[in-house]
Amino acid sequence: MTRAITLAALHGLAAEQTVRFKPWLLANMLVAIDTVGAGLDPGMGSEMFLTGYAKGAQLPIVEIEGMEAQLKLLAGLPDAMQSAQLEEAVAELESGKSKAQSKELFALWTSGDAAGAEQLVAQLHRDAEAKPFERFFVDTLLDARNKSMADKAESTMERHGTTFFAVGTLHLFGQRGLLREFEARGYRVRDLQ
Repeated sequence: MTRAITLAALHGLAAEQTVRFKPWLLANMLVAIDTVGAGLDPGMGSEMFLTGYAKGAQLPIVEIEGMEAQLKLLAGLPDAMQSAQLEEAVAELESGKSKAQSKELFALWTSGDAAGAEQLVAQLHRDAEAKPFERFFVDTLLDARNKSMADKAESTMERHGTTFFAVGTLHLFGQRGLLREFEARGYRVRDLQ
């Protein structure tokens, strides 16, 4: 907690504020602050951009998974897992790994480097072997949710035909990513770049 307080203080959060947050929320806040420090503005992310575009074009927006579901999943973690999340986040923030990964993912996304993104997701899976929260992250927050997202997307396509889906980059790639999930379901997946 001392290390987390020190990191938070660098961004203007007082110790008495910092200690009030649940470990899962503090970890996510610190990572979000670090992402902004890497020059990446969450307000300019693809979700915000695409939502604004769809609203401006008066296109219907349907969530295949809302933020509330993800927050419930994190808030419901056992205390030991929340502590592991905070510990792992602090270590990656202190080492600069978190900022470097954010920049790398952004560079891969903007350049359309699918092979690089596959390598990054494979590395995340390898790194998770020795880290309790990271293991939970790749197994539950990425891989398990991918199948559920694919189920909902497929159901939506059956009802509405041609549909555009926006998901976080990490959900697309990997052995259990959405691209492979849709291929396994018989869909033709191709790069439109």
